[in-house]
Amino acid sequence: MTIDEAAKKWCVTTGKVIDYICKGYILGISCREDKLVIPDISTPATRGNAKSTNVEAVFKKILSVCNRMEYTNAAILGITGEQFEYCMNELEKHDYIQKNNPSADFRSNLYWSITLTGVEMLSKRKFSLQGITINNPVGIQNTAKIGLANF
Repeated sequence: MTIDEAAKKWCVTTGKVIDYICKGYILGISCREDKLVIPDISTPATRGNAKSTNVEAVFKKILSVCNRMEYTNAAILGITGEQFEYCMNELEKHDYIQKNNPSADFRSNLYWSITLTGVEMLSKRKFSLQGITINNPVGIQNTAKIGLANF
């Protein structure tokens, strides 16, 4: 889709779409006949108020975004690609998310959906992921704050 089509679909201005592109929030952009072509993705789940980034918060954000059928990736969450891949792997391994398409990869949540287990976990008052040991092997607590990614 074009920048104008993306703006209309996501209910934002064309300037906001360009901002998303510049910040790396949208993966898979190509160029066709001097026009940017944006993949047909759901609304990018941009960060709201800045919060401390920790592993549990990142897991919860990924589950929430999948539950709302929005789009996210490492740049949007303010973490590295390696950290995002770790979180996605753990969520899949413990049946909190699942692939909807064989071409799904760990660069974004495109083609992934939340499972019933994931929905149940989000609905609990105290969020904790059963089965996942949050020992932070990829250093997420030392990353930028959610909402203030370093580019």
